[in-house]
Amino acid sequence: MTQVRSGTAERRWLGLAPVQPPPVWFGVGLAAVLIGLGTAAHWLIAPLLAVDLPFITYFPVVLAAAVWGGIAGGATATGLAMILGVVLFMPHHPKTHLGAYLAPMMIMLLSGALIMLIGETLTRTLRALAASEERLRLLVKATAAFVIRLDQTGERLFPNPDWRAFTGQKYERRPGAWREMFHEDDRAALPVLTGEPVQIEARLKHAASQAHRWARISLTPVLRGAALHEWLGAVEDIHERKVVEEHGKTLAEELAHRARNGIAVVQAIVMQSARGAASPDDLRDTLIARLQAMSRAQEALDLERGETASMGEIIERVLAPFDSTRFDVVERGQAVLGRQPAITLALVLYELATNAAKYGALTEPGGRITIEHGGRLGDLVTVSWRETGGPIVKPSERRGFGHRLLEAGPANLGGASEIRMEPAGVVANLSFRAQASP
Repeated sequence: MTQVRSGTAERRWLGLAPVQPPPVWFGVGLAAVLIGLGTAAHWLIAPLLAVDLPFITYFPVVLAAAVWGGIAGGATATGLAMILGVVLFMPHHPKTHLGAYLAPMMIMLLSGALIMLIGETLTRTLRALAASEERLRLLVKATAAFVIRLDQTGERLFPNPDWRAFTGQKYERRPGAWREMFHEDDRAALPVLTGEPVQIEARLKHAASQAHRWARISLTPVLRGAALHEWLGAVEDIHERKVVEEHGKTLAEELAHRARNGIAVVQAIVMQSARGAASPDDLRDTLIARLQAMSRAQEALDLERGETASMGEIIERVLAPFDSTRFDVVERGQAVLGRQPAITLALVLYELATNAAKYGALTEPGGRITIEHGGRLGDLVTVSWRETGGPIVKPSERRGFGHRLLEAGPANLGGASEIRMEPAGVVANLSFRAQASP
C-alpha cells in the first residue's frame, strides 16, 4: 500500500499557495521582482494599447505577490504599482496639476486592496483544501484501506497504484478487468452497480503472497445533480480477521461436538454403574471414582498438541491413587493417543486397578502388577496388564461395566482387547490406534 507522509498534500498545492505565511522580507523582495516583470511586460505591450492603461500589467502582479508573498508582498506591490504606473506610463505635461494623478492612484490603491483580499481568501481556501485532503489521506491510512474510483458503469477502474500494488494487475482500465481479481467463487458476490451503496466481503488476488486474501469492498455512488457521475470505494484487507472468525467457528463446532461426546460417555458410565450398584452409596462412590479417572485423562490432554496425551502420562495419572510400589511399569516405546482413546484407556486401567484392589493381586502383600506399554503392532500401540502373587482367580459369570468396557472400548476405536482369567492373576492385552505427533 502506498505510504502517505505528512505534508504530501501541502506540497502538491505549494505551486498555488504556501503552506505557511511567508516572512516579510520574502514578501517585499518577491513584490519587487514581480513589479519589475510587470513593468517590462507593460513596455512590451504598450504599443498595442489604443488607450493609456498605466496599471494594466500590475493587477496580476499584485495578485501573485499577495498569494505568494502575503500581506507584505501585496502591499509592497500595490505601492510600487501606484508610483511606477504614474511615473512611467501616464502622460506628463508641464501644466498638469498634481491632483490629476490622485484619481488614478486611488483607483490603483483600492484595486490593490481588493486584489489583496481576493488573494488572501484564495490562499486560505487552498490551505484549507490541502489540510482537508491530508486529513483524509491519513484517515485512510489509519484504517488500513485504500481508495478506488470507478466510472459511472462500475466496470472501468481508474488508474490506481494501491490497487496495482495489492493485486498486481497492470491494465485495470479495461472494462470489467477489475472483477477478474476476485476469487472465482466470490465474483457473484459483487452485484451489478445500479446507484445504491454496496459493501461486500470477498477474496481478492494478492500479488505479494501469490494467493487470495479476504477484503472488504465498500462502494458509494457520486452524483452530479440527479445523474450518476462515478463511484468511490474503499478496499480494506480483512484477511486476518476472517481467518480468526473461521477458526473460531471451527473451534465452536468442535467444542459442541466434544461436549456431546463427553455427555454421552458420562451417560453411559451412569447407566452401566447403576445396573451393578448394590446401593445408592455404592453407586455414588463408583460414579465419583470413574468420573475422576475420566477427569485425570482429560487433564493429561494437551490442547496445544491437538488434545493428545502420551500413554505413559495417562497410566501415571490413573494409577496415582493406588500404591505405586506395587506396580512395575515398563515403557517399550513412546506413544501418543487422541482424546477418545486416552479417555477409554484411563477408564479401562481404572477398572483393572479397582478390580485388583478388591479381588486380585493388590489384596495380597506380595501381589504385583506389571504394565508394559508403547509396543507396536502395525499402526496400533499396545498395553499389557499382568497380575501376579494374588489369590487364585476364579472366572466369574457376572459381566459388569468394567468387563464390558474392556472388551468393547478399544474395539470401538479401531483397536482390540483380550482378557484372560489365569490362575496367577488377570492378564489383559489392549491395543489402540496411535495419534501421529504434530
